[in-house]
Amino acid sequence: IEVSDELRPYVEGYAQFIADYEPESLHEELVVGNREHGFAGRLDSVQRSKEFGTALIDYKTSNRLYGNHALQCVGYCNADIALIDGQTVPFERIDTAFILHIQPNTYDLVPVEVNEWAFESFLVCLDHYKRNVQSDGRKLKALMGEPLPRPQKETAA
Repeated sequence: IEVSDELRPYVEGYAQFIADYEPESLHEELVVGNREHGFAGRLDSVQRSKEFGTALIDYKTSNRLYGNHALQCVGYCNADIALIDGQTVPFERIDTAFILHIQPNTYDLVPVEVNEWAFESFLVCLDHYKRNVQSDGRKLKALMGEPLPRPQKETAA
């Protein structure tokens, strides 16, 4: 594969993961959703390996990992539908998730807790997002009034 010099170290980091775990790809870039809670997204990968079984794998190349990365995985793991070949089909819950933190020439495979508390936390964040971000913040902006008029100062004669 032709790879730019800039991306080559990341490709080599990913290649090392493949060599170490020899995963079988079950789904890549799969659109999933949850009808009850009204969310959807495109997960990176579902893979199977003898070392970790069947797991959601979320690729990250950022300098650091953040808590919201884990919540994203928890949401995807709790999807109940998927879009495969243009058809909406049931999607079985996945109980194991990892963030594959791809770095130049290496990687870290970081486990994500997928449990009831994590999903409840995801739903709290989802509710906030739907009410305050997705709605363009109109509700939050409604908390602010109009700017006060500037005080009028008398000028000295």
